[in-house]
Amino acid sequence: MTALGCRGNQPGPGSRPVPRWLWVLAALAPTAVWFLMVKVDPGSLFLDWTIYRQGFGLWQSIGSPYVLLPAGWNPCETFPYLYPPTSWLLMPLSAVLPPIAAGLGILPLLLRPPRWWFVPIAAAFLIIGLGPALYLGNANALVAGLIVLSFVPGPVGGLAFGLVVGIKLYPIVLLPLLWGDRSRLKWFTAVLGGLALTGTVFFGVRGWIDFGTTLLNEGPHCGISWNPFADLGIARIAPAGLILIIGLALRSPTISLIGATWFSGVVTEHYFVTFAAALVVEPPLDATIGRLRTASFGLRLKLNRWFTRRARNRVHPGSMEPPSGQSDASSASRSPQTALRAGEFGDDRPPLLHNEAARLNPALDRPR
Repeated sequence: MTALGCRGNQPGPGSRPVPRWLWVLAALAPTAVWFLMVKVDPGSLFLDWTIYRQGFGLWQSIGSPYVLLPAGWNPCETFPYLYPPTSWLLMPLSAVLPPIAAGLGILPLLLRPPRWWFVPIAAAFLIIGLGPALYLGNANALVAGLIVLSFVPGPVGGLAFGLVVGIKLYPIVLLPLLWGDRSRLKWFTAVLGGLALTGTVFFGVRGWIDFGTTLLNEGPHCGISWNPFADLGIARIAPAGLILIIGLALRSPTISLIGATWFSGVVTEHYFVTFAAALVVEPPLDATIGRLRTASFGLRLKLNRWFTRRARNRVHPGSMEPPSGQSDASSASRSPQTALRAGEFGDDRPPLLHNEAARLNPALDRPR
C-alpha cells in the first residue's frame, strides 16, 4: 500500500519538464522563420525602445517623461511614454543599451523549460508574440524573463518581482502565489517601495496624475486587440476579473495573468510572451485538476447540506434550527472529507458524494 501510494503521488509524464534543447528549438525556430518573412519598416523597427529613449530625453529636458494628452488621442499616431513612475529604470537602461538588449529578457524563459503538457501552448504563444516583441524592442520581453525569475525562491525572486511590478504594475496580481516565501516578500517590498519613492521624488505626484490621465484618455487602437472582451468597453472588467479570481483559486499564474491583462482593452501580440513565461512556472496540471476537483466537491457538499436542511424543514416544520454559531459553524469549519468521516449527514448522505470523497482520499474507507 505504501509503495502504491508513493507511485500515485508521483507526477505523470506530462507533468515533467521538457528537455531544454527541445524547448529552445520550439521557442526560437518559429521566431527565426518570422524574422525571415517579415517586411522591415525602418519607421517601426525598435519603435518601443525608441519611445523609452524619448521618455528619457523628456525627463532630462523638462523633468518628466509624461506629456498630458487630450481624450481620445490616437495611439497609432502619438507615442507617449505609458509606464508608471516606478518604471524609471527602464529609461536610462534604454539610453545606454541597444534595442537588442530587450531580447536578453527571454533568457530566463528559455533556460527554464515548461512541462510537457504546456509546451504546445507556450510555443504557440511565442509564435504569436516573440517576433513582434523583439522587432519593436518592447518591454514585455524583459517582463517575461522577470516573471520567470519572480518564482525563484529568496532574494532573487523578490528583486525580480519588484522590478516587474515596477515596470507594468498589473503583475501584482501574482503576489498571492508568491508571498509564502518570507525572504522573497521582504525583498519585493523593499524593491517596489524604493522604486515608488524614487519615482515620486523624480517626477512628483504630478507624474502619477499625468501617467494615469494619459492612459485613461487613450483612444481606440488601430491594430488587432487580442482581448476577447474588448468590445464590451469598461464592462470587460467583469469577465476579466472572474478569470483572475478563478486563476488565483487554482493557483495558476497563467490564468491569473491573462485575466489581469484582459482588464485593458488593448492587448497586442507581444503580451503573449508574458503568457508563455507564466506557463513556464505553471504548477503541474495534475495539481491544478486536483484543486478543481476539490473545489467542485466542496461546492456540491455545501449545496447538499443546504438542500437537506430545506427538506427536513418541509417534513418537520416545527423543528428548531441549530443555534447560530454552534452546529453550522463547527461543520462549516470542517473539510468535506472530515465531515463525511464524522457522519455529519448520517443516513442522508448521498452515496455519490461518499464515493467521490473516498476517491479523493482513500483513507476514508480504510478500516481503523
